[in-house]
Amino acid sequence: MSQTNSEKSKGPRMESRYGAGSQDEFRAVTTRKIQILHLEDNLGDRELVRALLANGGLVCQFGYAQTRAEFVGALSAETWDIILADYALPAFDGYAALEIARKLAPQTPFIFVSGVMGEEVAVETLKCGATDFVVKQRMERLVPAVTRALAEADAKRRFKQVQEKLNRTEQRFRLLIESIREYAIYMVDASGNVISWNLGAKRIFGYSEEEMLGASILPVFSHGSGGDEIFAWLVDTAQRNGHAEEELGLIRKDGSSFCGTVLFTTVYDAQPGLGAFAVITRDITERKRAAQEREKSRQERARMQDRFLSHISHELRTPITCIVDFASLMVEGMAGTISPEQQTYLGIVLQSANQLAAMVNSLLDLARSEWRRLPVNPECVVLQDLIGQVGTCSQAAAGIKKIGLHYQVPPNFPFALADPARIRGGPGKSNR
Repeated sequence: MSQTNSEKSKGPRMESRYGAGSQDEFRAVTTRKIQILHLEDNLGDRELVRALLANGGLVCQFGYAQTRAEFVGALSAETWDIILADYALPAFDGYAALEIARKLAPQTPFIFVSGVMGEEVAVETLKCGATDFVVKQRMERLVPAVTRALAEADAKRRFKQVQEKLNRTEQRFRLLIESIREYAIYMVDASGNVISWNLGAKRIFGYSEEEMLGASILPVFSHGSGGDEIFAWLVDTAQRNGHAEEELGLIRKDGSSFCGTVLFTTVYDAQPGLGAFAVITRDITERKRAAQEREKSRQERARMQDRFLSHISHELRTPITCIVDFASLMVEGMAGTISPEQQTYLGIVLQSANQLAAMVNSLLDLARSEWRRLPVNPECVVLQDLIGQVGTCSQAAAGIKKIGLHYQVPPNFPFALADPARIRGGPGKSNR
């Protein structure tokens, strides 16, 4: 005990068979209560272990066993942070305890604390799954061994949690990829060998995952030897720009062709340099066919519209031409003498007929226009004259309805940029 008391005065050395332990590990262990199952039949050794761990700064709660039944019952009833076990017991040996612990509590650290273990036996126990061993002649190693074992168990537990989380994330990602049936999503290496292949790729190309993993992707790009050229172009473009996107004629397993969009994206390894390519392909055959049908329908409507407009143009221009011609004859006196008032009215009729002809032409131009814009030809006009023309055209209709129409323009009114034909056409609506 003198040696042990000397070691107590120095405090824990924080070392085990793994080497010096870190202060972070020690702090992590000492900040919580440690549940220890101690398999020991000697009361003096029990108290020694309790005192050494307490003196080492560890807060422990002990459970004890000395027979197989007690040991199995304790493991089944509670969860323990660490197991300390004597190697030799009257009715129960350490090997049997280690085997039971590996079955019932495989993640719990197991340390032998014994005075009868030789070096060969100790090494053999480590091969069988023990975490560490401490001989009773060197009990100063107990605290570092326990500390390191708990720290390693915590690290393994955290690693397992992270690994499980990564596995769940990978499973969810794979389910996401597999649920996308409208797109072929797969990966290839720089040589064109397939690394991954989703159900969408199977649906679109007809190849199963078993058929494509490790196989070349080149046959989907060409019936002959042109597939390697297309693949080389995609690789070169992706390496230069980060991705390549193209509409290509692709080949299914049964030899049929279809039109597809191919998005080729570079995927890099942790090491600098190119690792592989992620490829997304969509069958756009139906979309292209629908677009062709829409274009065909549009062209047919355009032809029908042109025929209709040609007919309307002829039907409208004929009566307007008659109105203009006969009004001109009457204004010129070819149909007999007319009064000054009739002369004025016929002038208005002739002017309105000419405006109507211009409007018909504009409407026909508008109907033929792809941009659906009415042509406007602005020019610099004298508003006083333009307002006078509009007023004159409207006065006769206003008089019939017993409406007095007057207009006044300031003498110094500025010029304006306008299309006279569009402005003069306006009053025709108000005449109704």
